[in-house]
Parts: sequence; structure tokens; C-alpha cells
Amino acid sequence: VEVGVQGADHDVGQWAELFESLLDEWTYTPVRGGLSVWVTLPGNASAGAFAQHAARHGVSLASGKAFDARNADGSNLRIPFTASAPVLAEAMVRLSTAWRTFDRAPVDADVI
Repeated sequence: VEVGVQGADHDVGQWAELFESLLDEWTYTPVRGGLSVWVTLPGNASAGAFAQHAARHGVSLASGKAFDARNADGSNLRIPFTASAPVLAEAMVRLSTAWRTFDRAPVDADVI
């Protein structure tokens, strides 16, 4: 599937190439346009926890929890691709670094 919708400041095809080369464990449904794409983290990793971890690497993301009527955490992230090519490339490199350093093990927590 070729993805290549171009706008004034963004190119979905460029985003897809970066995504597939840097975050090949993640999955997404190719889009034909728009401003963002939903991705799924592997292994039921917490998107909320990863979004917090990514922020420490300088990338701000929205987890699916922010869009869920039940406020439930899941493994989906919303990633915009509207930035300029250099900013987008840097963000994808930072996301890749964040993913490699993310502790995916579930945390057992007692409710107090």
C-alpha cells in the first residue's frame, strides 16, 4: 500500500517510512490523509505509561485513554504527522529511543 498524501507541511509517506524503519514492532493502519494516525504498541504495553516515558524524551503524545469514554488505558497512541520533515524525523528517532528504554513489564500495584 502506497501512502503519500502531501500537504503544505507534511507527508504521510515520509512518516510511514520513518515509522516502519524505526518502530517496526508497532502496528498501524495506513491512512490516506488527515492529521494523525493511530498506532498500537505490541504486547499490550500501556500507551499511557509510554506517553509519559516519551515525554521525558521530548515527544508529547496522546494515548487512547484521552479519547476513551471509559477513561481506560490501552495500547493505542495517536501520533500527529503534521510537523515539518526535520521535526518529524527527530521526533521519530526520539520515539524509537524511548521505546528501546521503556520498561514494558506490568506493574503490580495494591489498591489502598
